[in-house]
Amino acid sequence: MSLRAIGADVGLTAPAVRDRILRLEDIGIIEAFSVRLNARALGFVLEAILTVEPLPGKLRAAEHALRDIPEVIDCVVVTGEDCFVARLVLNDVSDLDRLLGPLHDIARTKTSIVHRKPIPPRRPPVLSRSSPTNHKRPNPNRPVALVAAVLPPVDAKSIVQTNLEAK
Repeated sequence: MSLRAIGADVGLTAPAVRDRILRLEDIGIIEAFSVRLNARALGFVLEAILTVEPLPGKLRAAEHALRDIPEVIDCVVVTGEDCFVARLVLNDVSDLDRLLGPLHDIARTKTSIVHRKPIPPRRPPVLSRSSPTNHKRPNPNRPVALVAAVLPPVDAKSIVQTNLEAK
């Protein structure tokens, strides 16, 4: 989406949108811009959830083994019996034996095949900061709301001044 299109949506000029995006990056709210790939279009017809409970003394080895599996597209450390919960993409169920082989001697694993995703990936909720009592959440499918809602109008002179002072 172009800066001009975002500006038209939120009532700002393209330079004002750019300034707000840069400021959101500077303060750490925007960490990166990314592209979401369609795993199915790449030939991965299945997705699996894998829980991993490393054997005693094998925590680091299990973490390294998970890092070495390119089909692991997401992994988190959790509390409870299992230490890791990972998401994998697969060409077919037979991929599991090959992919999980390196984990057999260092961890107990449980695998579930994803049937459907009732909630698609989305960004964290952002409350409008224009009013402390405004609890209306922006539409999660319209990322432009983040640009307009998070920051008050940006004074370009103050950003330039701040950047010069920081150097």
